Amino acid sequence: MIPQLTSATPLDNYRLLLSYNTSESRIFDVTPYIIGSWYGQLKEVSYFKCIRIVGNTVEWPDGQDLAPHELYENSLQYTAELVEMMGMDGALINAAQPLRKDVQCEYSYHKTAVL
Repeated sequence: MIPQLTSATPLDNYRLLLSYNTSESRIFDVTPYIIGSWYGQLKEVSYFKCIRIVGNTVEWPDGQDLAPHELYENSLQYTAELVEMMGMDGALINAAQPLRKDVQCEYSYHKTAVL
């Protein structure tokens, strides 16, 4: 059974920091999914950062989402070694703020998503 997703934080390089109700944190690389015209919208960084949690997954304003099992099974356990291996700045990850429902996300497509 997949744990409940409790927070999702967009990071640089099209990655997401995911937190689960098991106190587990994982990093998911969205890059392989950014193909075609619909998922290709995620290339726009401001759009990519406009995610919200819906059910047990993340969703972008125009409805792009990922299956909950893909988020969990294809993500990697968050560790200092992983951050170093991926060339990511651990201080920036630790300072990243998870999504809040009261934050509005403006982007250059055709609507504003309330998170």
